[in-house]
Amino acid sequence: MLQKAPPACQPVLPLVLNKDWLFVSRTVVPWLSVPLPGGVRLTGIGDIQEQMYFTQRKASAFVWGAGPILSIPSATLDIARTGQYTLGPTAVGLFIHDRWLVGILANNRWRIGGESFGRDVNAFLA
Repeated sequence: MLQKAPPACQPVLPLVLNKDWLFVSRTVVPWLSVPLPGGVRLTGIGDIQEQMYFTQRKASAFVWGAGPILSIPSATLDIARTGQYTLGPTAVGLFIHDRWLVGILANNRWRIGGESFGRDVNAFLA
């Protein structure tokens, strides 16, 4: 018998640490489409991010997680390329009710290495 996929599939990998805690890994590979003057549009991949969250294993209507975020310089578009490795904190809070999922994800990344004399990175996202 075929089973339907859940209505909200997320690109996350939960790993059980113990009876109380989970480690959740979320990899983001951004596909970019950048409009330029003259009707030109460039497309490609941005810097890949690995988001890692420690969260409680117990199910509840409110889910939270916190941990590190790492970004590697993998952009294929020069316009989006930083050439820098970045690292910082990330946190997520989600409220789940019936078929609704409402939440916020926030992180900040700072440059930890990469191309010499490259751009400094201090990027906040919410």
